Amino acid sequence: MNEEMSVGRNGLELIAEFEGKPRLKARLCEGGRYELSYGCTTWPDGRAVGSADICTEDQALQRFAFHLHRFEAGVEKYTTVPLNQNQYDAHVSLAYNIGEAQY
Repeated sequence: MNEEMSVGRNGLELIAEFEGKPRLKARLCEGGRYELSYGCTTWPDGRAVGSADICTEDQALQRFAFHLHRFEAGVEKYTTVPLNQNQYDAHVSLAYNIGEAQY
């Protein structure tokens, strides 16, 4: 139903604002896991971020884009009503923040 949509500029800015500056050194997040970039707790290959992990700003943006697609897919899978762009962006932001399983 919302398959043709992707997060717009406003949605990207919203998520980035909530997540804060990209983390270039791993930090322990509120959920008890280490995170890099914009709240990413895993590497693209599925490995968990470790306490000594680091990344560049370019890698942080790449990781953000990689993970964002996963949450867009979750919104597409679990949302059964049509959404406008702002609603879609808000849903992806929520899923990104709370996790796909909780969405």
